[in-house]
Amino acid sequence: MIPLRAKLTLVYSILFLASVAAVEVATYWGVSAALDTLLENELIARRAVVEEYVQNHVRRLEWPALAAALANHRGFQPDWIGIESSEGHVLFAGAALRNARANPAITPSRVLREFRRIDGQDYVFFTGMDANIPAAILERIRWIMLFSAPLLLLSASAIGYWIAGRALKPVQQIANAAASIDSRNLATRLTVPASRDELQRLAETINHMLDRIETGFRQISQFTANASHELRTPVAIIRSTAEVALLHPGPADSPERNALRRILRQSERNSQLLEDMLHLARLDAAAAPNHQPVDLARSLRAAASSVLPLAQKQNITVNIVTPPNPVIVLADDAHLRRLWTILLDNAFKYTPAGGSVRIAVDMDHEVSIQDTGCGIAPEDLPHVFDRFYRADKSRGAGPAGFGLGLALARQITRSHKATIEITSRLSQGADVRIRFPKNNGIPHETAVSANSQVNHIALK
Repeated sequence: MIPLRAKLTLVYSILFLASVAAVEVATYWGVSAALDTLLENELIARRAVVEEYVQNHVRRLEWPALAAALANHRGFQPDWIGIESSEGHVLFAGAALRNARANPAITPSRVLREFRRIDGQDYVFFTGMDANIPAAILERIRWIMLFSAPLLLLSASAIGYWIAGRALKPVQQIANAAASIDSRNLATRLTVPASRDELQRLAETINHMLDRIETGFRQISQFTANASHELRTPVAIIRSTAEVALLHPGPADSPERNALRRILRQSERNSQLLEDMLHLARLDAAAAPNHQPVDLARSLRAAASSVLPLAQKQNITVNIVTPPNPVIVLADDAHLRRLWTILLDNAFKYTPAGGSVRIAVDMDHEVSIQDTGCGIAPEDLPHVFDRFYRADKSRGAGPAGFGLGLALARQITRSHKATIEITSRLSQGADVRIRFPKNNGIPHETAVSANSQVNHIALK
């Protein structure tokens, strides 16, 4: 594993090397272009002088005499001058120019070839010069760049490593401080630097995360303590009742048989409690959800069919209204059915005989369950989703539960990125609404074909 400091140094060194290479190439190209421009300007100036001389003397001198005059004129540097006619006849050629043109690879030189018209005649002027000095300058620049690049790279890498260490030092301090926080000192927080940069934001984010962890840890501790308290009594009842049943054998209506019946009832309650706790534990573990396309209406009807006998027993009218087309969401069908069962069980439990429960699904991915039961007191309504909170005193109908059903319902909706809301008033029933996000829905093209009419069921 490569440390972050080394990675930053490597990236910095690569970028620095690329920058230095670009600067050196640009410098070399600029110097080379400047030397070429100087040489070209010098050659043009010399050609202009020679052209003027030829123009002044070509009328009164023949070319052999004019060539001899040029050869003797040392100011023109005649060794690097050449003149040809338009037909290609050599009128004058200096020795150095002849060698340079004959052996261009051996003699570094620069030769300028230009067409000029003098006194009605076309001539080709060749003006050259020795290029050893410019070539030596460029070669020296190349050697300087070759030797300086590694030194610059090493220096830049050392400086980059030092800068990276300085920049990451606060991060290391934050990491060390965060590593020292455990379950024994969850109240400890990081010192937030007043730097107004990413480090300050990082420290603040970690502190917010620690706040959430501390809150969650306390909730788990409270949940464990409450669960232990709730489980202690039924387990003690089961044990004492079993002992009584073993000590008093007798007929069917004997105390022993009654004790066995109480054992069965308490066992059922314990099973329900343990099942709720298990569901909550799995949801709290935030395991990867197994979401598949689910039709809300079909899932709700399947869950309702399992609890309808309870409604029929209490003479409760149940209306189920679903849209003509499937309402498809990505969800865990088993969790959804558990959610519907909890909500419907509450609705039937707290609705008196002769009341009604309305269950509806709409195309906006909303499910509503409305009952005509005893309702919820305003002071209890904000706490109905708290674990082990029971508002049974205000909702006196039905047996008392453990206070985990609605807490589990909220966890299931959260795991599906849905929301659950309860509105209620005493003696006026309750209205539970679950809204699934629309982007969680599956396009209608992928849904199975639905009934052509609204599904409306009335049971009594």
